[in-house]
Amino acid sequence: MDLFVLGMPRSGTSFICSQFSQHNFDFLCDQESIDHLFPQELNPQGYFQRLDLLQLMSSLKLENFDKVYSESTAIENALTEIIQKSVTFKKNNPSKKIALKDPYLLFVFPILIKANMKFTTTKPTIVIVKRDWEKIINSMKKFAKFFKTEISITEEIINNYYNLAENFCIILQLPYHFINLN
Repeated sequence: MDLFVLGMPRSGTSFICSQFSQHNFDFLCDQESIDHLFPQELNPQGYFQRLDLLQLMSSLKLENFDKVYSESTAIENALTEIIQKSVTFKKNNPSKKIALKDPYLLFVFPILIKANMKFTTTKPTIVIVKRDWEKIINSMKKFAKFFKTEISITEEIINNYYNLAENFCIILQLPYHFINLN
């Protein structure tokens, strides 16, 4: 993988991915997209999110980090399989740069990097999309209203997400960039 895009749900990661896709980055690698799962009026340019990755992340039901690390081998195997599909795609499309996006990748980030290192010694660039916490919450409320669900997110949760993302990048010595969408 050349690039991982992280950010809270409704932070603007899909918009950033649409910009990267115009510069030869491929987020789907011929895999099925989640675009058909959600109304396009919520993300008119698409979600740039792979269905196989969404299914994996949804199956984990990530309430806390304890579950991630108790199931780390199974998660690593699943992520390795997803990355392998991308590597195969890149071999057949050498001009493409390969990228992966999912808001919940942060929960499995060290495992993801370990799986990625099975295929390359090149460190991927990490893009962390930031947006004002009030704008994220308002967008989540709009999304939740559309699906008739509740949201329970706070400024503290959002700030902790961004701090954790940055700390993982520092600890793992990965190149990273914040993109602020305010």
